[in-house]
Amino acid sequence: MLRTLIAPLLLAACASVPAPAGLEAPTGPHTPCEPAATLAAKGDEHARGEAVLDMDPAEREDLALALLPCLGDPDPVLRDGTAYAALSQMMRSQLVGLETVKGVMQETLDMAGAPEDAAGFARPFAMLTLAEVARTDRITPWMSPEARDRLIAAAHAYLAGLTDYRGFSDTEGWRHGVAHTADL
Repeated sequence: MLRTLIAPLLLAACASVPAPAGLEAPTGPHTPCEPAATLAAKGDEHARGEAVLDMDPAEREDLALALLPCLGDPDPVLRDGTAYAALSQMMRSQLVGLETVKGVMQETLDMAGAPEDAAGFARPFAMLTLAEVARTDRITPWMSPEARDRLIAAAHAYLAGLTDYRGFSDTEGWRHGVAHTADL
C-alpha cells in the first residue's frame, strides 16, 4: 500500500525538477539525428516498425548501431518514438544478431558512463536500452557472469552519480534516469 502511494509522488516530483545548474538544454536550431529522422519519415510508429521488418538483415544490423547516437536527440519523436522503439523492436523480435546486441551493449555502456550531455537524454536512454540488452540475455542466456556484473556496475555507477532528476516534459518528452535505470 505504501509503495502504491509513494511511487506516484516520486514520479510527480521528478517530473517537476528543473535541470541542474549547467545542464540546461541548448537553445537554437538542432540537427536531427540522421538515421532516426530517415526512419521517422516512413510514417507513424506502425509504419516505422514495418519498415524495420522489411529491411535486409544486414541493413537492420547497421541501423541498430547507427541509431545509438539518436538516443540523445532532443526530439522525443526521434529519440523515444523512433530510435529507442526501433532498437527495442529489433532486440525483442530477435531481428539483429548477437554480435550486434553486444555492440549495442558496449556503446550504451560507454554512453551511460560518459559525462552528462546538456540536454540530459543520452545517458537515461542508454540505461533504458541496456534494459533491452539485459532482456535478450534473460530470454536466451548469452552473457558471461562478468558481462552481467558490468551491467550491474554501470547501473550502480549511473545512479550513484545521478544529479539530473528531471522526468517528463510536454515539449521534450521523457528524461527519467531513475525510472529508466530501474528497468535494468
